[in-house]
Amino acid sequence: MPRMSNLVMVVPKRVFMLFGTILDYPTRDLSAHIAECAEVIGDRAPASVADLESFREEVEGAPLGYLEEVHTAFFDLNPVCRPYVGYHLFGETYRRSMFMIRLKEIYAQNGFEFPKNDLPDRLSVFLSFLGTNDDNVLGRELIDEALAPTMAKMTGMEVPVSRVASGRGRARSAKKEKEEVGPVPGGAEAGGPERPGTGGGSEELQGHSHGGEVDDGVLLDAVHESAGVASGASCLYVKPLRSLARIIPALWEPGRQAAAGRGEL
Repeated sequence: MPRMSNLVMVVPKRVFMLFGTILDYPTRDLSAHIAECAEVIGDRAPASVADLESFREEVEGAPLGYLEEVHTAFFDLNPVCRPYVGYHLFGETYRRSMFMIRLKEIYAQNGFEFPKNDLPDRLSVFLSFLGTNDDNVLGRELIDEALAPTMAKMTGMEVPVSRVASGRGRARSAKKEKEEVGPVPGGAEAGGPERPGTGGGSEELQGHSHGGEVDDGVLLDAVHESAGVASGASCLYVKPLRSLARIIPALWEPGRQAAAGRGEL
């Protein structure tokens, strides 16, 4: 098995910038960004591309106002799908605050700026940083310890990380992540053990992500109705989330294999 230190990223890092744009508030260029992202991924993850192409088919021709309503109903009004990495790792606890402080430090150290009205753990901001980051070790840590478990929670999928290739880790799953204490990437230290989503008066996330009990519940039906969006429409954004989750296992290859014929990252 290849050692983790010998793994290199073989998918152009621009893919993260594109996913950040796709999952952010929709614009008129959404379809073009989806097409570019699918092209960048190419044949490295066919299932990921298939999700993107299906998503593009559904958004093409849709009124921008409708897409904005769907986005709001899916991400802002659905607690299982809140677009904040720290929220999925730690819930609304002091550990999330520490995580955001550490992210701001990492961003500043790497010259990355983000909108002042956004939180540093917003998924689109986090992905945009990964799309500009040149430190492979830091990038791998952020992907393994933050992005992968977040995708596991938001999609309910198994999301293998680079340590699986080295024989030192295992796939992330929504069930397992509920039982684990999330890390603070970049070396920030925290206090005693605390499960994500517990402590500090917060409530742990419940239900199954996307396609399970949460999406079919009375609460979300009411949310969709108040937003003027059909319940099934919210499933639009499951596709790019699943696409992102599926690209994570394809990110890394052993150095020798990656050196043969891969394009500039």
